[in-house]
Amino acid sequence: MANRESPALARLSGVRRCAVTADDWIAHLQLAPHPESGYFRRNYTAALVLDLPDRSGPRPVATAIYTNSR
Repeated sequence: MANRESPALARLSGVRRCAVTADDWIAHLQLAPHPESGYFRRNYTAALVLDLPDRSGPRPVATAIYTNSR
């Protein structure tokens, strides 16, 4: 079987393609090293917080992060 591009990529034949590396994304998204591995940046923190007895203080009910684990 011949090695062919997918139909979606074939339609992009006139589009300039470039190689974007993990380091490019890390810089673009301003990610910081994660203590366990990879890189991250929090991009959302809910305004609503809960103060649970088993935690060291109030915590937001939701957060979201960008991650990159090269």
